[in-house]
Amino acid sequence: AAEFRAKAMQQPEVQAALAEGRPRLQAWFATIPLDDNQKVGITQWVSTLQALNVLGTFTCMQGSDIVGDDRVGTEFKCRLSVPQCKAAFVNAQKEGGNVIEDVSLDFDELLECIARCGADKYRAVEQIKMGEKVGAMVANILGDLNEEQVITKATYITAERFTPAAAPPKGVSPEAHREWLMTWEMLQLSALPGFPLWEKDVHDVLAGNLESLQSIFRAYAAASLEGSASEMDMEEFHDFVIDVGLETKLQTNKAADPAVYTFDQMKDQFTRADKSGKGMAGPAANSELVLYEFLNVI
Repeated sequence: AAEFRAKAMQQPEVQAALAEGRPRLQAWFATIPLDDNQKVGITQWVSTLQALNVLGTFTCMQGSDIVGDDRVGTEFKCRLSVPQCKAAFVNAQKEGGNVIEDVSLDFDELLECIARCGADKYRAVEQIKMGEKVGAMVANILGDLNEEQVITKATYITAERFTPAAAPPKGVSPEAHREWLMTWEMLQLSALPGFPLWEKDVHDVLAGNLESLQSIFRAYAAASLEGSASEMDMEEFHDFVIDVGLETKLQTNKAADPAVYTFDQMKDQFTRADKSGKGMAGPAANSELVLYEFLNVI
């Protein structure tokens, strides 16, 4: 009891969490039936926490902005039992009573009790630091955050999205850059593994080679007699795959079968890209790719 008061309670983060919540906690404290000394008893403390539904075991699954993140689904648990909240209450009293039932706390002592409860409740979630544990318990009591929201806030893996520059880079006309930004916005990349960690890299590679990719697309799109230079059908795409040698076989382990990437697999990507910008919100899939769909396949 003394160690927590001497160490944890003196941490700036803990003091800040309690100071931030103090005005509202005082208003909440005033709603609790108090004894003649304007203190709260242990029985009232337990029943108050039970009424707030902050006692028990709570679980939350790991979330992530990153597509295919293998950390997603990791289970986190927090727990605060009646014995734990009673122990926190007793240990927070600066002048002990004769028996547990005699223990009562004034407001400042109850703040320490809340801090102890937060430390116990979120002990198993390493990502939540001591000050945050105390702040989380305050938020639970005041109804600002439930346990799942607290854990999600502390453990959710965020990944910043890339925003391309509005101004054209050196050597690129404003019109060409504006056209590229429109094309980039239409690309459907958000379902691919690892998105959006590589979003900027893909943008930079495509933007840096855009003129060549546009020329390649137009050349193969116009290959058939009745073809259009703005749409590439499956046969034209097949010619492109053959000419540039996209089908690959990679042998990394002599004891294992080589990894292969065949045209049949690419046909599936073709079909997906054909549907990516079509359907309910636009024209029906037509087995032909426009430029941004071609870039989706790439």
